[in-house]
Amino acid sequence: MGQDEMVRELIVVEKLTKNVNDNHLHEIFGAYGHIKDLDMPLNKQFMANRGIAYILYSDVADAEAAIAHMHEAQLDGVIIHVSVVKIAAYEVKIVLIAVA
Repeated sequence: MGQDEMVRELIVVEKLTKNVNDNHLHEIFGAYGHIKDLDMPLNKQFMANRGIAYILYSDVADAEAAIAHMHEAQLDGVIIHVSVVKIAAYEVKIVLIAVA
């Protein structure tokens, strides 16, 4: 797998406000299909999200539906960006091992 290839079940949600938490994303993005894993990195100093989240769906069609419906949608008063994650092969293995 080359550096420009994608894991089509893994999406990234960007431009999240500090008010958004895991439960919000599970509720909103869970409407498009089964979420296998959700990672929202925290700024440990402020205990708030970093404005980004990664969502791994069980099915490619679910990820595509989430992107189609939520890209440039408004969440907590801000326009969010939702897209497929482009990652290198070694990063794919790390993500998939962590989820398994």
